[in-house]
Amino acid sequence: MNGEREVEIMHFEEIKQTADRYLMPTYAHFPVALAEGHNATYLDSEGKEYIDFTAGIGVNVFGVNDEGRKNAVKAQLELAPGIGIGPH
Repeated sequence: MNGEREVEIMHFEEIKQTADRYLMPTYAHFPVALAEGHNATYLDSEGKEYIDFTAGIGVNVFGVNDEGRKNAVKAQLELAPGIGIGPH
């Protein structure tokens, strides 16, 4: 194994059924299951490509799956592994 793990991709109906079972119906479902992304481009579980031009209410303004952000998080995890952020 090369350090990457395989992830089973859920399709929209499976995600919707799970959400309907466990979440309050606060918002309607957009009928897409996003499977992966890079910068402003996403692919859904069917392989269709989307461009994210909404910035995810500001949280993803720097793009998706950005290598610089991932490396910064990995570096911080190496400094302090196992530290939780809940009540102690």
